[in-house]
Amino acid sequence: MPICQNCGYQWRWSESLKLTFNYKSTCPNCNKKQYLTPKARKRSSLSSMLVLIPLACSTVINMSLPFYFVFSLVIFSITILLSPFYIQLSNEDEPLW
Repeated sequence: MPICQNCGYQWRWSESLKLTFNYKSTCPNCNKKQYLTPKARKRSSLSSMLVLIPLACSTVINMSLPFYFVFSLVIFSITILLSPFYIQLSNEDEPLW
């Protein structure tokens, strides 16, 4: 789970899940701005590409459309639910590249 770089507060899963969709937020404990590190932003963008795995699988093996959607939904759900565990925070907004 992410830890605030100002006060050392360990964010809860529900609080850090919001960071998955927004790269900056305020710490619930000290109210200071916290930003995702470039490494964490790159990881989240790469993990979002995992949703493309069912597309590749469907071309190799002839999947039915309902199975394809269920498979995509499962991978998307797992990606979103696990994303707070690899978030790292920084005090400054650092450039991605």
